[in-house]
Amino acid sequence: MMTYYNKYQKYKRKYVMLKMSGGNQSMINAMDILNSTNKSFIFVNINLSVEEKEAINLLKFQQSLLELKHNLSYYGVFNENRLSEMIAEYFIGSKNKSTISNIFINKIIKPYLLATKCNSLWFTIRIFTSNDEFTVPRWHTDGNFYVEPENKNQYKMAGVLLGPGTLFKESSDFNFIDLHREVYKNFDLKNWDNEIDIENRKIIDNALSKYQIVEPNNDEVAIFAVGNNKPAIHSEPDMSKIDRVRIFYSVVSGSEDNIKNLAKRLNRTFIS
Repeated sequence: MMTYYNKYQKYKRKYVMLKMSGGNQSMINAMDILNSTNKSFIFVNINLSVEEKEAINLLKFQQSLLELKHNLSYYGVFNENRLSEMIAEYFIGSKNKSTISNIFINKIIKPYLLATKCNSLWFTIRIFTSNDEFTVPRWHTDGNFYVEPENKNQYKMAGVLLGPGTLFKESSDFNFIDLHREVYKNFDLKNWDNEIDIENRKIIDNALSKYQIVEPNNDEVAIFAVGNNKPAIHSEPDMSKIDRVRIFYSVVSGSEDNIKNLAKRLNRTFIS
């Protein structure tokens, strides 16, 4: 049986070429690889220019935004003007907010929608300040976002503009869902106990210790599988030592009905 390492080596050349190609084709190639292999995630370079990287580094944040930990969320049909306005408003106070909006629209959202052949999305931005919540990783997989046939792959894209990236485990031969279910079988979700949760996380982290951890750079996005079919094992990074903030973003693409039903399930407003 071919090991995960051998599979990784087999597609390593494709991955290197993928990183070099950039643009919309990079996303399309990434989806082709994910749909035709057992890989559960892949990193894609979004090719930020020197000017764009400088704009990110010069971002300023209103104190109220940081204190409230306000998130930006958009559920709806892709509307470039509406999304651009929301992103610019989210980063209000920064002179370079139009550049940031352009990065999200043209380097991240549009290419991903094109690659997944979708016209609607759930897009979110979250800002984190320094915290010790994930000094012990929270290894988990994401469930299905919308109803599809069981053999239908579902994916999510995520990245960061600033701060440490999401952590991924390079494992394809590990039944993580059963492990997580066993460890948390007596955990009371309605009466959350942080101490028990941390101990459970330690058990899972130890069980996964032999698998390598990989992390995308700030100019890369991770596209990864969710649901019951080869879901990617991932965790928030340790944020106890970040000196500024962590700007996390994610995109779940789908048909109009997919995202409309997702918004309804999460009690959110759908933008048509």
